[in-house]
Amino acid sequence: MYRLALATSLLLAGVQAQASEWTDIHHLIEPTNLPQSLQSKIMTTSSTEIVAADLYLNLTEVLSRPEVILNQQAMIVVVADTLEIPSDFVLSLENQAVFIFARQIIGAGNGVINLEGSPESAGMITVISEDIQAQIDIISSLSDGSVELDTLDSSMTGWGKTIAMAGGERDVTSITGDISGYVQMNPLAHEEIFNKTFDMAALIYDQNPQLSIQMLAWLEKSMRASSVILDDNPLLANLYLQTAGFKQFVEFTSHNNNYVPYLDHRLYSEKYSAYLNVMQDYQQQYDRFMDRSAGNTERKKSAELALSKLNDATKAESSIIDHANVTIGKLETALKNVQKRYNNQEEAVFDARSTYLIGVENWKRKEELKAAFEIFSAIANLGSAVTGVFVGNLEGASALTKQLAEEVPNAADKMKNLATNIKSVTSVIDNITKSVAGIAKLTDEVKKNIVHGKLVGVVNEFNFDVPSIEESNDAWDALLIDVRNNLRFADSLGIRGARNYLAELEKLIVYGKSINSAQLRLVTEQSRLIDLMITAEVNQRQQQRVTDLIAEMEENEAAISELEQHFMRAVNNFKRPMYAALVNYREAFKYWALEESKVKPALNKSYLDYKSDWATFEDEYSLAMASFQPEPHGFTIRSINITDPAQLKNFISTGELSFNLPLDEAAFCRYDRVRLNTVRAVLQGSELAAGQEFYLDITNNGAYQDRLKDKQFTFSAAPLSRSFYYQLDDNRLDEPLEKQISIITDGEVAKKYAFAYFEPTPFTTWSIALQNMKDYDLSKVERIHLEFKGTGIPSTHSCSK
Repeated sequence: MYRLALATSLLLAGVQAQASEWTDIHHLIEPTNLPQSLQSKIMTTSSTEIVAADLYLNLTEVLSRPEVILNQQAMIVVVADTLEIPSDFVLSLENQAVFIFARQIIGAGNGVINLEGSPESAGMITVISEDIQAQIDIISSLSDGSVELDTLDSSMTGWGKTIAMAGGERDVTSITGDISGYVQMNPLAHEEIFNKTFDMAALIYDQNPQLSIQMLAWLEKSMRASSVILDDNPLLANLYLQTAGFKQFVEFTSHNNNYVPYLDHRLYSEKYSAYLNVMQDYQQQYDRFMDRSAGNTERKKSAELALSKLNDATKAESSIIDHANVTIGKLETALKNVQKRYNNQEEAVFDARSTYLIGVENWKRKEELKAAFEIFSAIANLGSAVTGVFVGNLEGASALTKQLAEEVPNAADKMKNLATNIKSVTSVIDNITKSVAGIAKLTDEVKKNIVHGKLVGVVNEFNFDVPSIEESNDAWDALLIDVRNNLRFADSLGIRGARNYLAELEKLIVYGKSINSAQLRLVTEQSRLIDLMITAEVNQRQQQRVTDLIAEMEENEAAISELEQHFMRAVNNFKRPMYAALVNYREAFKYWALEESKVKPALNKSYLDYKSDWATFEDEYSLAMASFQPEPHGFTIRSINITDPAQLKNFISTGELSFNLPLDEAAFCRYDRVRLNTVRAVLQGSELAAGQEFYLDITNNGAYQDRLKDKQFTFSAAPLSRSFYYQLDDNRLDEPLEKQISIITDGEVAKKYAFAYFEPTPFTTWSIALQNMKDYDLSKVERIHLEFKGTGIPSTHSCSK
C-alpha cells in the first residue's frame, strides 16, 4: 500500500478560506458555497517531514519556517497548483531533501538553496513544474572547494529536475516520462491537490476559460504520467476519467463560434427546458444539504434525497447520450457527403488544370517573368497537394512550399505570401485530421469499456492542438484570396485556361474549408458524448461509496466533506448539457436573427440564472421578429440558369456539377436575410425524351453568407442535402415550368416538420447530382434551370449588376 503513515502531530484542515488566496493571486471572484475540501489546506509536521499542500502556497513562507531552518525534519514536501516566491529567501540544506510539485511557480522573488558538500552530509532538491516564471538558484559546494550553480527557470525542459549532493559529489537528473515514483513520496498531498485543481478549474471556467483549460491540461497530463498511482487508487482513477472527459469537452466546445446547429433555434429552447426540470429537483436537495447550519440528521435526510434525485437523473443522461449519438450519426453522414463532393470536384480541377498548364507553357515561351511563371506553375499543383494532406500525405504540400521558397529566393511578396498561406492551410488540415482520428479512437474506447489505463494509452497519442472554426476559415480564405489574385493576373496576361481553372479551384478550396468545418463540429459533438458517458460511468461506480458515506456522516466529519465534494461535482455535471444547449441556442439564434443573443452560455450559473435564460428565449425571439422592418416576404426566383459549356460538359460526363452563388448574386439583390425553404434543379433540352423521371440530389457545402442592411455575416454548418424528383412532361423550353414537369418529390422539408429544421441561405456553393446517370442521354441537356423559394426582407440595395 502506497500511503505513508503520518505522525500523530499531523494537522489537517481548520484553516478556512484558503481558496481566497488562490483566487486573489489569479484576480478571480471566489465562487460561493464552496465545499469544505476547498476551504482547507494540508500543513503537517512530524518528526521526519513537513508537508504543505494547497492550491496556493507561499514558498518563501514555507521554507522560512523555524523547523525547516533548524534542520529538524529530513523531508520537506510542497505540493500546489500555484506556488509563489514573493520575496527572496536563502535556505541551506544539510541532510535534508526538498520536493516541490506545482503547476506553476511565480513571483518577483529569487530563491537560493545551498547544498552542502561536506563528506558526512547530503542534500537534495527536486522541482517538478512545467511553468516556472520565478527563479530558483541551486548552489552546490563540491568537496574540492569549487561551486556549481544550477538555475531552475522557464528554460527547464521535461517535467523538472533533481539536484543531489552526497559525499561531496553532485548529481543532476532531468525528470521525464512516468512520475509515479515522485507522486508516491506523499500520495495524500498529491491527491489533495489533484482533487482541488479539478474542482476549482470547473468552478472558475466562466471567469477565465484559458486558466481553467490550463489547469485541466496540467492535471490530466500529471495523472496520466502517474499510472501506478491510478492503478492503486480507484478514486483517483475515477478523477482522471472525469478530468480527461471534462478537458476535451471544454477545449472543443470553445472552438465553434459561428457554427450553426442543424435544427431551428426554438427546438433548443424546448430541449433546454427539459434539462432544466431535471436539474431543479436535484438542486433543491443539494442546497438543503449544503446548509451547514442544519443538524447532521437533517443534512443526512437531504443527502439521501439528493442521491435519489441523482439516480433519477441517470434516465435523463441516457436520453441525452442517445440524442448525442443521433447527432453524431447525422454529422458523419454530412461529412461523407461533402468529402464526396470534394473528390468529384477534384476531377473537375484536374481537367481544368490540363488546359491551364498548356496555357502557362505557351506563355512561358514569350515572356521572361520567371517569378510569375513559378507562381503559376505552383498553383497548378495546389489541388493535389491539398488533397494529399487530407489523407495524411504532407509531401506534396511541403514540396510545393519548398519550390516557392527556393526557385526564386528574391521573388516578390506574392510568392512568399502564397507559400505562407499554403503552409497555414496544410497545418490546419493536418491538425484537424489528426484530431478527428484521435477523438474517434477515444470515442470508440469509451463506448467499449471505460478503463483509465486504456484511455491513458489513447490520450498519449492524441494532440489536442485543434484550430477554431474561425482560424480554419481564415487560413482557407487567405489562400483563396491569394489564388484568385494570381490566377486573375494570369488571365489578364492572356494565359489560356486560367479563368476556368480558377473557377474550379475556388470550388475545391471552398469544399476543403467545409470539410474542416464539418470535422470540427463532429469532434465537438463527440467530445460532449465522451464527457457524458464518462460522467455517467463514474457516477454509477461511486454510487455505493456515496451510500456508505451518507450512513457514516452523523459520526464522521470527513464523510460530510467528501459528500459535499461529490454532490458539488454532480451539480456541475448537470450544468454541462445546459451549457451545450445554450451554446447551440446562441449560434442558432444568431443565424436566425442576424444579431447576438442576450443569453451568455456559462458552466457555473445557478439554477435561477438558467431559468432566467430560458425566459429570455421567447422574449428575444419576439423582439427580433419585431425588428425585421419590413417583415420577411415570400419570394420565388426563377431567373438562374446554368449554361456555361465547361460546366455542362462536366455534368454530361459525370452527372454532377457544382456552382457558387455569391452574396452579390443579382437574382437576390433586393433581399436581406434570405432563407430558402425549397430548392429545385431541372434539366432542360429540346431533345430530352418526355416521360422520363429524373431523380436529383441537391446539396451545399455548409459555408454560408448573409446580409442585413449594411452588415455581412459568415456562418458554417453541416452540409445540407435535399432531394428533387420530377417527371419531364414537355421538353419545349418556352413553356412555363409547371407545364414542363410534374413534381414527384419537391426540394423541401415536409411542411409538417419544416418549422423544426434549419433553413439555408442561397449564398453558398451548391452541387447537383443525378441518380443513375447511365440511364439517361445527358448529351441532350442544353441548360440546367434553378428555382429557389423562400423568404427575405425587401431592401433598397442597388441591383446595377
